[in-house]
Amino acid sequence: MLGYEKYNLQVIHQDGRAPLQVILNEASNQLKEIRIANFRKDRAEEIIRNVIANKNKHYHAVNSYRVNVYIKALEEQTDTKKSNAERVLDSLEGRNKLASMSMAEISLKLDYAYPNKIKEERVGVKKSGSNEGLFFLSTTEGQFELYPNLIQVPALSKTPMLSPLSYSGLVAYKYKTLGIRKLGNANIYTIQFSPTRMGNALLEGSVQIVDTSWAVIQSQFRFPKFHMPEYDFFEVVQDYEWMENKAWMISKQSFNYYSKSGRNKLNGRTVALYTDYQLDTTFSKRYFGTEISATSSEAYQRDSTFWNTVRAEPLSKEEINLIHFKDSVQMAQNSTKYLDSVDRQYNRLTLLKIVLNGVNYYHRKSETRLSFNPLMSFYRPFMPGGARIGTGGSYEKTFPSKKRLWLNADINYGLVNPNLMGDASITYRYNPFSQGYFRLDFGREFDFIFWGEPCKTGAWIGIGEWFDVSCNGRICQPKIFGWAIV
Repeated sequence: MLGYEKYNLQVIHQDGRAPLQVILNEASNQLKEIRIANFRKDRAEEIIRNVIANKNKHYHAVNSYRVNVYIKALEEQTDTKKSNAERVLDSLEGRNKLASMSMAEISLKLDYAYPNKIKEERVGVKKSGSNEGLFFLSTTEGQFELYPNLIQVPALSKTPMLSPLSYSGLVAYKYKTLGIRKLGNANIYTIQFSPTRMGNALLEGSVQIVDTSWAVIQSQFRFPKFHMPEYDFFEVVQDYEWMENKAWMISKQSFNYYSKSGRNKLNGRTVALYTDYQLDTTFSKRYFGTEISATSSEAYQRDSTFWNTVRAEPLSKEEINLIHFKDSVQMAQNSTKYLDSVDRQYNRLTLLKIVLNGVNYYHRKSETRLSFNPLMSFYRPFMPGGARIGTGGSYEKTFPSKKRLWLNADINYGLVNPNLMGDASITYRYNPFSQGYFRLDFGREFDFIFWGEPCKTGAWIGIGEWFDVSCNGRICQPKIFGWAIV
């Protein structure tokens, strides 16, 4: 017995004999300390290998699907050099920070077919402020799945990122188990991954993995700053849900980013929510084509009833105030009184316009615009064949269908060679969507035949009449030229 002296006793076994009592003396020597340690190996890499072995099964669990996507993007621009006193002064003087914020809401229908065919239709678009800095207003801006060996997002970086869920990633990344939690009969492992060497095209973040199927149910990762020309920080968070007892599909994406440029700092956040999945949808053979994104004609005219129906995430108080503020500004800028004041200023005759910039007149109701050359261009001393005088102008008409007509003309008369020259063109944009146009050019003018070519007799000058027909559609492009050397 531990702590007592050893005692030897010979015992003869006999039936019916009483139990033998033994008294042990305590040991006088000190007991030595014993330490017991349990060394447990981190199974993070083993778990990642299980995910890699099963990722094709999860990534290709469905060959096609249709889903509704609601996107909400918000950004704010701040001046980093302003002191707290200046910010308080701005607030007291009514310079609301809502003026420096922008927001957009998009409702679209997304169709997908294996391996990379997509087609989206934006059925609702609402913009509050400028949307130039907002990210992910369309699902065509990039795919952020970690299952492919390379993550390619040209909108962020031209360099593809190596996925941590790949056999090559096992060499480029190091993994660490951050936690384990129970979800029913399954274990959820949170595995952190980080680059083994900085400077490579590698991500940094973590994934949550369920051990019943070795599928990723959440991912959170950041792109390296030195591979992003536009952003200083960019983070992606993706949540997955088990859909129709078939596959884990993305249910929510969050993009958090910011960038600095001089005194300005831009903070942005975009949320994309995926609802109403229809897995293994059947599409016709010619359904997917070159057009991957389109916007319905009614998308920009949606009212509050529509947005209350499709809005998958409620607006915060600040977002509601921002929408009200931007709508009031837009209403004021589109009012008849304001537009008339803008047109009066644009159409006002000034000496600077008459002499240097040219005179313009715009009639908003009929969408017509007239332009006339300034007086400075009336006398043209450095023309081939001698000085000339001339003038020109243009006429532009935009129709309600957004088709457009341009007429341009210029006429001049020679002071040394008394003859009439000029040119004119007619351009008609017949397809506003594809920017298809038809143009007719014709004229008679002097010009250099060989620009910059040295010769013993000096520069050659040509005079001629010419005619040109061109377009950017499917119509042919005939060109007819006529020149006479003098």
